[in-house]
Amino acid sequence: TVYLIGSAQKFLTGIIVKKLELENKIHVEDSVSTYIPDFQLPQDVTIKDLLMHQSGFYKYQGSDDISDLDGAIKAIEARGIDPKFYHKHFYNDANYLVLAKVIENVTGQSYVQNYYRYIGNPFRLMHTSFFDDERYKEDMAKGYRLDKKTHNVV
Repeated sequence: TVYLIGSAQKFLTGIIVKKLELENKIHVEDSVSTYIPDFQLPQDVTIKDLLMHQSGFYKYQGSDDISDLDGAIKAIEARGIDPKFYHKHFYNDANYLVLAKVIENVTGQSYVQNYYRYIGNPFRLMHTSFFDDERYKEDMAKGYRLDKKTHNVV
């Protein structure tokens, strides 16, 4: 059975960033705009801020009209920074979406390609995949939730 790992992916993204830092391709004290030139905010946000959930980004909420990473990055940039969370810990998926874009820009390859280059292939993780990989859709574990009206598990 295939199942989603959810936020454990953030740990793997951190490993990729560290590998790129060891290759001298990323410096964690650099501004995000060093790696995503179009990503402009009034306050400076560093790679380290992203890794530590200290960017101050507003909570990211995906939507049906955002279908890819570039769309998510534009939405995050448009919402900007919440001053009460700038340089304070605030767990937020937006940080790691921006890191994924940094990884893509630094390497010229997709996040998925970088995952396999730095983690999947070296550690022979041959049965790992990403959410949109059709090969594993049939074997995907199904989630359940409680219907608040009927109190049935659906």
